[in-house]
Amino acid sequence: MIHRADLYNHAENNAMFWERLNFGFDKIRENTNDDDKILIVSHGMTIRSIVDRYAPELDIGEATANGSVTKLIIDDDDISVEYFNNLGEV
Repeated sequence: MIHRADLYNHAENNAMFWERLNFGFDKIRENTNDDDKILIVSHGMTIRSIVDRYAPELDIGEATANGSVTKLIIDDDDISVEYFNNLGEV
């Protein structure tokens, strides 16, 4: 809807959004080893979109808190979410 309403043609549609994210996930896979830990900082809506796709049961409708941590496990074939919106000790 936002993509169609964008007068300047800068907004992504859903397919474009996931193509961009999947490209990033592939880059992570290509440039890390199995036991590497990396930190990625992102917008809360992007985080919620990832959680909604890979672990919808963790998204209970609360906004992603600023500074919260969401842990993804990215392997060769899949992505899983260990936890979402964590503000405690990690």
